[in-house]
Amino acid sequence: MPQISTILQDEQQNAGDRIRLYAEGIFYKAYERSAWVACRVLHPFMVKKRAVRKVGQESDFSTM
Repeated sequence: MPQISTILQDEQQNAGDRIRLYAEGIFYKAYERSAWVACRVLHPFMVKKRAVRKVGQESDFSTM
């Protein structure tokens, strides 16, 4: 699995037209814009917002 800082950089470049899933153990997770697209397009999943301590930021969807 890539580091969280790499994932967040990739998601900043995501124009909101793709859903990127990242393997974490036996599960796959979507972050930032990928998670937003998955919730809006695929299915109304329950969303959990968390701050990422390693990079010191929270999700910001105001640019979408």
